[in-house]
Amino acid sequence: MIVTDLDRTLLIDHTHISPYTQRIFTACKQKGMYITFATGRSERSSAKFINIIKPHAVISNGGALVRSGDEVICRASLGLEKTNALIKACTLSTSIGYITADTDYGYYVNKLIDENDPNWADYLPVNYMNVYEGVPHGAYKVTVETSDAQAVYDIAEAYDDIAVTPFTGEGWYQLADNKADKWLGVVALSQH
Repeated sequence: MIVTDLDRTLLIDHTHISPYTQRIFTACKQKGMYITFATGRSERSSAKFINIIKPHAVISNGGALVRSGDEVICRASLGLEKTNALIKACTLSTSIGYITADTDYGYYVNKLIDENDPNWADYLPVNYMNVYEGVPHGAYKVTVETSDAQAVYDIAEAYDDIAVTPFTGEGWYQLADNKADKWLGVVALSQH
């Protein structure tokens, strides 16, 4: 099995996979190798790369969802109540800007985005959330944009089962169930 991350690993400039890499993955699959993506991205924001390579499995949302074809191998979702509690706590922090929630039913964001901004392209369409009402579905992760990392860690400290993962080189942080881990996803997939 070959397992690869997407951003800062397989993708060039977060936007595409080179033709050379596509040929290599095709050759690997023809030799019987099992190809897996393991990414912090959601399946939705990985869709164009999934459609190009057609991996056998995808570990998405930082390990919160592991899927082999159409079969869900494991899932570590926050649940509705915890998702909305985290959103509310993030809303109360003056140092947190964007708040997003990634669910099976769509991607939610607390503020208007520029839909022409290429940084948001993989997340479209988005649903705008009323942060005081929350979202109607439990999320795999809540992500926040801030320059104050401590604010995010302080929010997570109120929960014994929430982990914080910073995005490399960005001011974004992921709050997710502590069982949502790419390595645990690889282990579950290997056992499957």
